[in-house]
Amino acid sequence: MAREQALTATALLVTAILAQSAGHLLLKYYMPNVAIGGFGFLLVGLIFYYVLFVRRDPFGFILLVYVSSHFAYANNQGGLWNLMTFGILTLYLIVTPRRDGFRQRDNVMHILLWIFVWWNVLGWGARNPMPIVDELLGIAAFFGFILMFRLASNMVITKERFRLFLVVTFFILPYQVMVDLIQRYHLLRWNTPLIGAYSEQGSTLTYGTTNAWGTLVNFELMGEYGALLACLLIPLLSSSLTQRELRFGSNRIVIMIFSCLAIIMLATNRSATILFVVAMAAYYLILSMRVFSAIDRVGRQMKLILVLAFLLPVIGVYIGLHNLEEKFSTLAGENFSVEGVASGKDINRGQTTALGLNRLQNESWWIGYGFGTPRSNVWAWYGVDPRERQQMGLAGFHSLYLSLPELYGWVGALAFLAMIVVTAFRSFTTSMRYRRRKSFLIVLMVGFTVFWGVFLINEYKIDILRNPNYHMLFWIWLGLANSVIKTIRYEKDENSASSPSLASGKKESA
Repeated sequence: MAREQALTATALLVTAILAQSAGHLLLKYYMPNVAIGGFGFLLVGLIFYYVLFVRRDPFGFILLVYVSSHFAYANNQGGLWNLMTFGILTLYLIVTPRRDGFRQRDNVMHILLWIFVWWNVLGWGARNPMPIVDELLGIAAFFGFILMFRLASNMVITKERFRLFLVVTFFILPYQVMVDLIQRYHLLRWNTPLIGAYSEQGSTLTYGTTNAWGTLVNFELMGEYGALLACLLIPLLSSSLTQRELRFGSNRIVIMIFSCLAIIMLATNRSATILFVVAMAAYYLILSMRVFSAIDRVGRQMKLILVLAFLLPVIGVYIGLHNLEEKFSTLAGENFSVEGVASGKDINRGQTTALGLNRLQNESWWIGYGFGTPRSNVWAWYGVDPRERQQMGLAGFHSLYLSLPELYGWVGALAFLAMIVVTAFRSFTTSMRYRRRKSFLIVLMVGFTVFWGVFLINEYKIDILRNPNYHMLFWIWLGLANSVIKTIRYEKDENSASSPSLASGKKESA
């Protein structure tokens, strides 16, 4: 195999911008004829091919898909980036039989993944009523997720790779804040996914929205996105060792965390706000106990608190603080109960929860419909061709747990959830087992532990399944979390990328 030529952060961002530009040629608003669309698809494919096959940079490819998946192209067809990932990675598996990475197979995750895949196959073959083209698009998008997970979960996470992820995220988060502000104040009228405003008929922006939806085109998922990344970043702020190893200063981490909070507030998302505050309090309590040797500057969290205390009163009015306060004020005097939360009535989910429970009770779901395009998934959730439901604008049951069996069947749904729970549990046990190791990987593992805990809680009232591009972000996060676990467990020396457990030497490849 040719030697890897890893992309720099600048080259990666430029490549992502080129992919976004080429993606516009596939949008009907900009596409005068099918030939232009075909050329756009070929151009995007060549860009992806260049990163994985010419530069031989699998981690760069993952980040290219990661950046691109923040923007919604062809979601009705399963998502441009998901389809492209399926095509390029299928070709990669065929023509490069020898791939570097971890030699040991993770038997538990391997079995769960195969159960999950096969229950999807059963659903497609036995129950899915979609026309063949739509079904094939859904199958391709699904295997785009699976192949990306397999690639991302087989990465050796080095300092250089994680720093690249941080640098890319440093640019993405403020960009999302800018997009949210554009949406809130209608600062720019441009019909493009780059500001989350694309429609075949013209820009979807309207002035004065109090729930900015970002480029993910869903304000609830946008709020969750901000909370999750904040959970991942807060431990990094408390580790001087990590900042030295990665050459990534605390000021930049503060900016990123503040951007996460701004995203949550602009989305006016109560659950994400509560989870953000709880996570910060938990971190401050637990990390101050000096449990982890690599986390040695817990006092730096005060830096973040001071920044928030100074900036929020000054700019809060511009990023939706008063709107968030108004939403919380509606909770005053409410009597919450376990039954009320479970039924969705106490969390503004009464109608959709009832619909989901009725759907689960009225049919057998040992086999689901299999994952598909958004139209296919809506058929699974509401019945074949549910025109009335579509007119109501419902795209799911607003709960991951109610939405899984209809697609994956009970067995496939349990396998899917088990992959997340196993990853979360391993994140916790790995961080505790190696808590005395001074490595950025342990700090990252602590972040992923809280990350997955927050995800599992918040997904009770929203679901990733309704948004194809956000769904890809989920599979990348899940894959990278498993790669961090493997890297910690299999490396002999945390300061080296080489190990008898790794198929590659010091080169960074996957």
